[in-house]
Amino acid sequence: MGRDLGGTRRPERRLELLRVIWAVALAALPVWVADAAANDDEVRAAEAMVRARYYEGLPVERARACSVQCAARLIEMLADPDETPYHANILYVLGHSDHPGAHEALAGYAGREPEGRVSGAVYNARVQLLLSLGERARRDPRALSLLVARLERAEAGSETPGWWVGPLRGEGLREVMYQGVMRGLALSGSSEAGARLRAREAAARARSGDDASLSGLRDSLELHERMARENAQQGFDTGDARR
Repeated sequence: MGRDLGGTRRPERRLELLRVIWAVALAALPVWVADAAANDDEVRAAEAMVRARYYEGLPVERARACSVQCAARLIEMLADPDETPYHANILYVLGHSDHPGAHEALAGYAGREPEGRVSGAVYNARVQLLLSLGERARRDPRALSLLVARLERAEAGSETPGWWVGPLRGEGLREVMYQGVMRGLALSGSSEAGARLRAREAAARARSGDDASLSGLRDSLELHERMARENAQQGFDTGDARR
């Protein structure tokens, strides 16, 4: 008799345990639903932000406010050719992002060089990439290493793009991209970038005194000095690139 009663109690205990589990799950369900809805909102906001048209550029405050979920969605969009019209804005935001995958996303994009004739959107994105690497170099020395490597290849004559946009190609495009690298270095505000910019200014003065080249270098040096001051005020560690 006792065994029979004990046998009937075991299913009851299991049933009671299931009731407790269900109660816990149902109590947590609104939290899960709210989190999922918040994530969806973040994704939609990220897409809207980079797809919007900005006549004076995407505000830096909005870029810096991009959350982890926002940046994760932008990283996905950067790998999607259908999102090419928005890649420049995406790169801009990722340059300011603290997402752990942001550098890998920029480095991956840097390694996917286009070929042949490209659209204006692709050209804008390739230029923005250099500026975004400069911004990231304030936080991540790997970004500075990428810029330094591009500078050295350009000066060795091995960085002429295999693509063009409209009439801009060959040596003219190479010079534009070279100036973009210099601008990226300036944005980093790093000590290594400053030394390289000053060395190139001195070399330009020692040559024929090319006014256009010197003017661009001086602009970059002024930007570098301003960024170096900001880095010091904000506590960024911008030592030499780790190679």
